[in-house]
Amino acid sequence: ALLAARGFMQYEVSAYAQHGKQAKHNMNYWTFGDYIGIGAGAHSKITDAQSGDISRYRKTRTPKDYMKPKPEYRVGLETVEAADLPFEFMMNALRLNKGVDESLFSARTGLTFDEISPTVSRLREDGLMEASRLQLTETGRRYLNSVLERFV
Repeated sequence: ALLAARGFMQYEVSAYAQHGKQAKHNMNYWTFGDYIGIGAGAHSKITDAQSGDISRYRKTRTPKDYMKPKPEYRVGLETVEAADLPFEFMMNALRLNKGVDESLFSARTGLTFDEISPTVSRLREDGLMEASRLQLTETGRRYLNSVLERFV
């Protein structure tokens, strides 16, 4: 209420901003965009343009690793399995109070909307998701973790 009184709105689960001033990097994360981490301990998410595979990797946090003659910066690399993509996408997109357009699911994951359609329909029937977007209702936002479990 204090933030709202000062012109801030909640645009995602843990962030408030004045209209039009949402953090661009956060919006990229929550819409399942790619990002490159730079520096010690940084994380990255990259979609291969040819295969459509989505990879996550992280860089070492330990400063001495950067001082080796042949430093190994990347210490973790994993490809996100197709079966995990619905959860991964929804875990990000449903953080946004306004959600995302349904078409973004296919654009970002390479999967068809049919992959999540039954779950989305049940969430809508239960009054936890809006009818026209991948957007939670006020009640759905209160139970975000339980909603996300349905995509596992």
